[in-house]
Amino acid sequence: MAKKMKKVLNCIVVTAAMLLIVASMGSASGSELILEDNFESYSVGSYLSSPWYNIWSGDTAYVSDSYAYSGSKSFYSKGKPNWARTDAVQIEPNKQIAYEVAVYATAYPTDAHISLYNKDISDWGTHYADIRFLDGKIYARGGGANGIAEYQTNTWYKVKVEADFDTQKMDVYINGALLGNQLNMGGTSGEALYNTFTLGAEHSSGNSGVYFDDVKIYAEGTAPESLLIDVWTDKSKYNIGETVTIYYQTNTACTAKLTVTKPDGTQVVVGGPDDIPVCTRSKSAAAGYPTGTRTVTFEAWTSDESKEATCYFNL
Repeated sequence: MAKKMKKVLNCIVVTAAMLLIVASMGSASGSELILEDNFESYSVGSYLSSPWYNIWSGDTAYVSDSYAYSGSKSFYSKGKPNWARTDAVQIEPNKQIAYEVAVYATAYPTDAHISLYNKDISDWGTHYADIRFLDGKIYARGGGANGIAEYQTNTWYKVKVEADFDTQKMDVYINGALLGNQLNMGGTSGEALYNTFTLGAEHSSGNSGVYFDDVKIYAEGTAPESLLIDVWTDKSKYNIGETVTIYYQTNTACTAKLTVTKPDGTQVVVGGPDDIPVCTRSKSAAAGYPTGTRTVTFEAWTSDESKEATCYFNL
């Protein structure tokens, strides 16, 4: 049984910055899904079937049921000193391309590597628009020596990269948040020189290996929006009898549920589960006993992912 370990979820405060992030994510219009693999169709312990193939052998790679972002299986990859493990899918080059993958590390050191790649350019091949998880930091090509984010072990991270080979720029999202904006992704402007998508573990000494799940590649457009949600109240403290207004927001159509938990543990469902569109909605009610801290939980899910956001208020 796969261990559904914690996922880092980003509840972004509703500001102009959030609206810019949501707008920049684009829509699925015009996109073509050219690969999707959640590894559920493979037997545990087996290697992947076509169109996947191995480039660099490293230590090992196989389908595992130890951890999973969704379903019950993922793909485990482990390099060894002086020899990386790299597995790939050959894809037709497109000037606009996006990829998604969930990444999970159980221990340091980790050196996960995801990229668009061409093995025939230079002795060891050339990477474009690549992401690395290395010893607690997430690095993106063009994102600087300090990385674009930190990561923890035993935590799933959803990576999304949207690359434009006309401009040689890419946007990088981690768990739905835009953390790398218009980064230089390598290569020659106007040329899409990659011919494969790769994922694997590099050749760091003592590499603990890494798990991958829910791989998707889109051509000619941007990937569909990741689900972003938020929940908040109009004030943080109310008097008995005063009207409490709870606001909740989602950036894409989903199924949603809104629950308030009282200090004594009693849960009151104040909305849903309902199918809702892209929206900001509100629920209002008079504050009543008992006094103390209440927890508001907003749950939202689609066929691809689920998110949960919380806020608090006092009486």
